Amino acid sequence: MLADAELAPFFAEASLPRLRAMQREFFAAALGGPIHYSGMSLAESHAGRGIEPRHLARFVGHLLDTLHSRGADEQDALDIISRINTYAAEITGEVGVDG
Repeated sequence: MLADAELAPFFAEASLPRLRAMQREFFAAALGGPIHYSGMSLAESHAGRGIEPRHLARFVGHLLDTLHSRGADEQDALDIISRINTYAAEITGEVGVDG
């Protein structure tokens, strides 16, 4: 993400060790554990940052590249992306009135 000119600004003020720890927890929890996510809600942590669906799509593209480079087969990669996409509205702020 840091090498992507469009995504890097979102991380400019971030503590990278904390960001990595929170992402590790999030991915583990989103994929069924056993680690539990201890950070603030995704909606709260991403609110007001200007993250649009196109930014999330770029992130997902990088994630797919990483998964493939680590040997994940296509079905496993798609399953992981499908689980991550369930959080898209919280990340982009496009949560409806009912949450």
